[in-house]
Amino acid sequence: MSDPLDPTLERNIAYLHVIEGLNLCPFARSCRVTGMLHREVVRAEDLPAALQERVLALQTSRDGDFEVGLVIAPDFGQGPQAWEALIHQTNDRVAQLLAGAGLQPVCYAVAFHPQMAYRTETPLQLVGLLRHSPDPTLQLVRRETLDRIRDYRGEHRFLDVTSWSGPEEILAAAAELAGKVALSDRIAAANYATWQRMGGQLEAELAGCAQEAQSHRRPAVLAPSGEL
Repeated sequence: MSDPLDPTLERNIAYLHVIEGLNLCPFARSCRVTGMLHREVVRAEDLPAALQERVLALQTSRDGDFEVGLVIAPDFGQGPQAWEALIHQTNDRVAQLLAGAGLQPVCYAVAFHPQMAYRTETPLQLVGLLRHSPDPTLQLVRRETLDRIRDYRGEHRFLDVTSWSGPEEILAAAAELAGKVALSDRIAAANYATWQRMGGQLEAELAGCAQEAQSHRRPAVLAPSGEL
């Protein structure tokens, strides 16, 4: 159990306030307010092994345990590419272990890092900026949570072709399908509009969270040689 007064969690709260205040994530605030946000700090000499243990536990949790999980590794001292490689390795190993038990991961897992690369030409290129968490972090979002949001917003990609009886209905169905945009693309587009409206303020606020983290960071804990 992580200490609720751990400065790592305090920095994370500052980051979440930016995300929530600008509505950059459609479920961040409700998840935290309803107590469905799980956060923990991982510190270990063998960080890859510790991450694997914690991710496996979270990927086998029950529906209703949490909606979003944040596994934070403040002592990881390498850059975003090394962190993404470690997360990729961890996710692959956990998926293998689950498959061996006849199970599947219950969450989508994404890497966050204070130095995540990004560009500002398109909405998708900007996503890296929004993943500038103060400390290296693995975000896990339950599949059921995303499915519920997609259902609520009417996102679907299948049409009942047996109901089509003429050209007019086929054209109408095609137009309906074309109007359906993936949830991730809608979020990226909305956040890009926020960035265009706010200019550098968004970058400055996220950078402030990362700078606070750097001033409190412990000596680097690297992955064992040969792991990545």
